[in-house]
Amino acid sequence: MISLWLSRSKKALAVSDLQEKSPGSEWKVQKRAHLLSRRFDFTDYDEMRDFLDQLEVLSESEDYYPDLTFSRTHVNVSIKARADELAQPDFDFSAKVDGLADGSKQEQQ
Repeated sequence: MISLWLSRSKKALAVSDLQEKSPGSEWKVQKRAHLLSRRFDFTDYDEMRDFLDQLEVLSESEDYYPDLTFSRTHVNVSIKARADELAQPDFDFSAKVDGLADGSKQEQQ
């Protein structure tokens, strides 16, 4: 199992449980380590690769570099808090990553 996924012993809350949320978000919040994590699934390698390429451009432009693990058809993204705890910029970046995933999937159709 990839280290981004939370074990049962760690408390995790959905982003929707927090004030700094965006409705319908699939990001998970880990309070102890202060990070957001999400798995993005894709239909094929090309779609996944397009997402990673777009994420590279976004990360460079925002100077925000999430931890990534990936395989042929999925990417795990982990965004660590820049401050002592998660703050609005962390959630804003996660929303931009969501937008990339939605765009990658639409472009492949």
